[in-house]
Amino acid sequence: MIIRPNKFACPEKTVVSFASLLLEVLRKEKAVKFDKLYKIAKEKKMEALFMPAVDFLFLLGLLSYYPVNDVFVLERR
Repeated sequence: MIIRPNKFACPEKTVVSFASLLLEVLRKEKAVKFDKLYKIAKEKKMEALFMPAVDFLFLLGLLSYYPVNDVFVLERR
């Protein structure tokens, strides 16, 4: 698992790349269930990048998680 692309990595299989895919989904919908986002990761065969990408977006302040509803919400600034 690589955070940033380098000359040895496939750019599509990095945390930053997968995080951008999650952002696209979150921009289309206001709230997305955990299961739906994880299903996208499974379809792309990137389950290993799911939690690091979620953590990355959370650390950047772009993502919030509400455990009562089990949803992720994109933070608007």
